[in-house]
Amino acid sequence: GTSLHSLFVANGVVFVMDGDTLNYLDGDTLTPLITGLAGDKVSYEKVGNWLFLADGTYKKSVYIPDKTECDWGCAIPTAAPTVADSGSGGNPDGTYQCYYRHKITLPDGTIIRTALSPSAEVTVATNKISWSDLVHSTFTGATTIEVELFRTKTGFAATYLVATVASGTTTYDDDISEEPISSCSEQ
Repeated sequence: GTSLHSLFVANGVVFVMDGDTLNYLDGDTLTPLITGLAGDKVSYEKVGNWLFLADGTYKKSVYIPDKTECDWGCAIPTAAPTVADSGSGGNPDGTYQCYYRHKITLPDGTIIRTALSPSAEVTVATNKISWSDLVHSTFTGATTIEVELFRTKTGFAATYLVATVASGTTTYDDDISEEPISSCSEQ
């Protein structure tokens, strides 16, 4: 390397900073893992099987057992969901506030959930609620990324999980009645 400046061991794996790149020692070879860090101003901390790095601009983590680069933290959704009366018959009946959040599964099985998004209101009269333009999180290193859809009806005291939507799915037709929804409060 040209500017080796940090060497540390975490869970038996040797990590080396070379310029703006975090490498790990694989036998006799330095293998690049994360590039674009701010050189010699990188702070790190090992917690369990995780290595957390921050350089003042970027926050990254490494799942040490399989050397997977992951984001550290996840942005809370800032836009309300797009919801509308589908025009086709269904169970929902009333005025609803609708929300979503991201559900991210990390390499070790840990699940991260963001806070709920801002709400969008929809009024339906025994019609399905159409969710569209669902936005999925971009999270480096995740094993799965899903969107959880929530709603509450005017007069309800809580917000309830309606569905969990797989990565890549951008629409959902919500035909859930209030009876099953009232028994599955948000966790």
